[in-house]
Amino acid sequence: MKAIDLTGKRALVTGGSQGIGSEICKKLASCGADIMINHFRSKEKAEALAAELRETYSVKVEIADADVSNSTEVVNLFTLMDKTLGGIEILVNNAGTESVIHVLDLEESEWDRVIDINLKGPFLCSQQAGRRMEKSRQGE
Repeated sequence: MKAIDLTGKRALVTGGSQGIGSEICKKLASCGADIMINHFRSKEKAEALAAELRETYSVKVEIADADVSNSTEVVNLFTLMDKTLGGIEILVNNAGTESVIHVLDLEESEWDRVIDINLKGPFLCSQQAGRRMEKSRQGE
């Protein structure tokens, strides 16, 4: 498979500090993209990944702790990306969670938490990214 040249493109990966998100960050960086790694309470993992990407691929990498289910934190995340990387052209809505509680024992608050992260989070991030991409006439 032929590698895509993303040199100079700016990507945000939500939930990017571990698991599938970190692999997505590595792939984007290997194609030349600058990366904003969004994490939620996993700063050490995000910092380690950022250092690895900078050293291995010589790309710009920033990290941001933000709860994607919180609209204020999402706005702040995108504002930080604007300031540090100069905007966004690629959004990967990777952040997600699950509950391993039996459905009959699941509290409504736990259901709301899962729905907020898995559905509201991508909506909020896509809305912020879309506004910026529309204005700049760029984006993926």
